Parts: sequence; C-alpha cells; structure tokens
Amino acid sequence: MTASSGPPHAHRSGARSRLYGASAAGLAVVVGAAALTGSAATGQERGSDIRAEEASISWRPCGQGVECARVRVPLDWDRPDGRTIRLRVARHRASDPDARIGSLFIGPGGPGESGVNLIKGGGADLDAWGDGRFDVISWDYRGTNASVPVRCFRTPRAQARFWRGETIPLTRRASIRFRHTTAALARRCGNVSGWLLPHISTADNARDLDHLRGLVGDPRLTFVGLSYGTYLGQTYANMFPRKVRAMTLDGVVDPVAYSKNAEARIARGVAPSDEVFDQFLARCRKAGPARCALAGHRRTPEALMNRLLRRTRHTPVPAPQSDPPGRMSYIDLLLSQFEPMRSRRHGRAMPNPSKPPEPVTPRRWRTQHDRS
Repeated sequence: MTASSGPPHAHRSGARSRLYGASAAGLAVVVGAAALTGSAATGQERGSDIRAEEASISWRPCGQGVECARVRVPLDWDRPDGRTIRLRVARHRASDPDARIGSLFIGPGGPGESGVNLIKGGGADLDAWGDGRFDVISWDYRGTNASVPVRCFRTPRAQARFWRGETIPLTRRASIRFRHTTAALARRCGNVSGWLLPHISTADNARDLDHLRGLVGDPRLTFVGLSYGTYLGQTYANMFPRKVRAMTLDGVVDPVAYSKNAEARIARGVAPSDEVFDQFLARCRKAGPARCALAGHRRTPEALMNRLLRRTRHTPVPAPQSDPPGRMSYIDLLLSQFEPMRSRRHGRAMPNPSKPPEPVTPRRWRTQHDRS
C-alpha cells in the first residue's frame, strides 16, 4: 500500500487503451481451509492471540441500520504491547437474526476505499448477499480514511502549494521530469507519517482482519474481497489457512504481479480497460442516438471518441453539462472515464451515456486517490 500517489503518466495509443477502467470482474471462490499460493509473512498464526484490551467491540449507532466503533490494534503487530492505533469499523446487523450464521467481512478495494462508507451506503444490499444471515462488517484500512490516515502535508495550504502548476505528464520527457516531484512527495510523506508508513502493509491489514474476526466471536472467517480486497483475502488465507470458513474474491488481483512493484500494479490495473471500453462502445452502438450521444453518426463511436481525444490533447473543449460547468482537457477526459467504467463491478448502474462525463481535474484525481 502506498502512502500517497501523484497522477498516473502512462497512456497507450488509441481511445480504448487510453482510458482508465477496471476489468470485467473475475470471480473466484475459496471454501474451507485450503491455503493459496504466494508468500506469507512470518509469525503466521499469531494474529489475534495478543492480549487485547477489549474482549468484544463496543458498537454505537452511526446511521440507519448501521453501527460503528473504533477498535484499538497494535501499530506494530510484532510488538503487541507497544504503541496502538484505532481502526474505524462499521456493521450492518443480519436482517434474519434467527438464521444468523456469523459475520461477513467485506474487504474494500483501493487500497484506500472506505469500508465504513461501503457499509453506510450499501449495508442493506450487502445483507442480501448472505440472505440476511450474516452481520456485514467492514473497516477503513489502517493508513486510510478514518483509520489514522497517512498524511504527506501538515496543512491543506502546503498541499495546494506543492501541487500548484503540476499536471499529469503526457510524454516520456515529462514523465522523467515528474520523477523529481514523486521523490519530493515521498520525502514529505516520510517526514510527516514516517512513524506509520512501515506498518500499513497488506500483512498488517490481514492481522487486523484476524483480530476483528476474533473480537466478533467467529471461529473462522467468512470474507468477500473486492479488487484489492482479493489480494488481502489471498494474503489472509496464506497467513491463517486454518481460520478460513469461506471466501468470495471478486475482481481477482494477481498476487505475484501485484506485489512486484508499483509499475506492475498499474499495468495490470489498466490493461483490462480495453475489453471494458469495447463493451461500452458496442452497447452504445446498439442503444442508438436516443440513449448514446456517440451513436447514429456517419462515424463509429470509437472513431468519434478518438477524434475527441485528439482534439482535447491540443486544447480543452467546452463542457457545459459537467458539474461544475467548464472546459474539459485531455487529462479530464481520460480520468473521467475511470469510475464509470468500473462502476458495474460495485453494483451501481452505468451512467447515462448521452450525458457528457463529469470532468475530473488532475488535482481532484489526486485528492480522491491520495491514499490508494
């Protein structure tokens, strides 16, 4: 997990391969105690065997049908009696308590997406995944959101000053120059959050997950991992193979490529966007001009999209229907495709293709993905 990220800088030629999308979700189910392949951290079976302050979680209402809590965990799981941090956790109670089996833990994507907000915004839908027989629980991973977020700037003003004038590099030369910016960012992250950065690994998240499992009283884990959450699930299964009841891994991450380096993670993440965007263009053609603004012309939707990309690369274009209205640059156009192309995987309806996508400025992208 990285502390903070600047804007991405690698784009391939062609409209469909330039867009940041997510793959059509692959689905893998792991049932029972079979261990998955991959490297496991040392001290594998310790997990929740520390002397905890709480024997259970003290839940409090924090929304309609949702309860929240803060759970204390060691900053360093190798030093369980040392410094501690608190994780923000949320729960949606089982709608059929008489048939309750246990707890269903949801591992959100990112890493950096909020598990607490996932429960608050979709707890009832997630409850239906288990036919109301599970308390659905998720949390903000350590170093993100409400669980001691990594900070690289001491004030918003310092952050704005650091990014002022920066843009996402579009050429190899600009990318090389941008290395100085990323190096400076890394130094700032170390200066502000150096005490936290060594302790926000996926192995740490797996130990946190096992601790939460123990606190709710489940002898074995029932887990759904989404995107990055699938990597967490695979890590957990390797570290605690005898503590897995069942897992569903949706949008499976290749653990070997993912753990190699940041470049490999980015390449794996954007490569399937070709397939997703091809599906969008095919549906646009079938939908026709009444439902898709790119359809019903002499040129194909793909040709029109390529023309728009070429045009915005030279100069921004008016975007009066965006929120807020303004002008859309090449970078805005690329980044505005990311969430719409991946939204189906999260169970949300695809946006109306006849409405222009909302521009996402480089600064806004960095803000939204600062901890991913």
